[in-house]
Amino acid sequence: MDKMDTAVLQGSLSQTVGLFRQDTIQALYLDRVPTGFPRLDALLGGGLPTGLTVLGAISSLGKSTLALQIAQHISAGGRDVLYFSLEMSETSIAAKAITRQMFLNSGMDVGGSLTASQLMSRDYMGREPDRWPAVDAARAVVEEQTRHLHIRGLDGDGTSAHEIVYQAVAFANETEGPLPVVMVDYLQILRASDVKLSGTSRLTVDDSIRHLVHLSKETPVVLISSVNRQSYGEALELSSFKESGAIEFSADVLLGLQYSGVRGASKGDFDMDAAREAVPRKVEVVILKQRYGPCGPNTCSRFDYYAAYDLFSEQETGPRPEETEEPTEPKTPGTRIAPEPPAGKLSGKDSPAAGPAAEPADSIRAEDLFAGMPEVHI
Repeated sequence: MDKMDTAVLQGSLSQTVGLFRQDTIQALYLDRVPTGFPRLDALLGGGLPTGLTVLGAISSLGKSTLALQIAQHISAGGRDVLYFSLEMSETSIAAKAITRQMFLNSGMDVGGSLTASQLMSRDYMGREPDRWPAVDAARAVVEEQTRHLHIRGLDGDGTSAHEIVYQAVAFANETEGPLPVVMVDYLQILRASDVKLSGTSRLTVDDSIRHLVHLSKETPVVLISSVNRQSYGEALELSSFKESGAIEFSADVLLGLQYSGVRGASKGDFDMDAAREAVPRKVEVVILKQRYGPCGPNTCSRFDYYAAYDLFSEQETGPRPEETEEPTEPKTPGTRIAPEPPAGKLSGKDSPAAGPAAEPADSIRAEDLFAGMPEVHI
């Protein structure tokens, strides 16, 4: 029997269609991991999906801070997170987490808080010994919430996406658990897995995306990315990620972090300096692309960003009620593709499917069916 005959005998679409029954559909539900921000989670159908989520923004707008805050929330819920920090040290991440908690503990009182740079200053803390009880209280909370948050730094010769896949699957093997949620900070720093692909930034980005997409078939992967210079002072679009078409076409979810006022401003009229100096900074996360769920420039969650204290606080007011774009490029759920191992036996255990069955309704959208929950209206 040739390969064609074997492929024909492997099954038809009818077998998958047959799983859409109340007693078997659990196997098809998409795994969602809550971010800790209720409105953003509602727009995402419950949280980060199994797949590749790209978070992009201009420089110094808080991409890493937002990702780390999400990572800490996931860890607090008991799910392992492997966070590849290719610029920030683990000590700096810890200091920012502690001072963020101090700010929260104080009721967001500037006078009762410290910045990470103050906490890391021997001279400042030597002059302020009365600060230590507040530091100790915040540290105890952060210690408990980060037991499942694992930071990986930059190797001496750089880190490639291929090595990230290797480490993620090796971690699952070592812990005998499911693959961890993987976060990479950030795309443009990754080196190519093969020296032959390191000739241009585009080839390197394409290579990195290819490996991370492979891993994201089995676990949520969050990839931080810069945007092109033309996007500074303007609302983000899919074209803002045009350094490589692989970002736009391969991401399951594409999130843009931007100043809230930039959407309504005419080209060149937005005052970046004023927005940056505001306390807190008014920002929003826009869902530019989502395979299962709403997307478009008005599909967003708004935040107050306290940059000095590394805190994103989701606003109570929801996104605008305007029409949003239809979901694009749905992918077949339930497909499990093992990460491509660099060497040896590497296979993490599958994560259990999550989410209760949807309530009966006359008509259910595909994204609601696979999210395992009815549509959430904000």
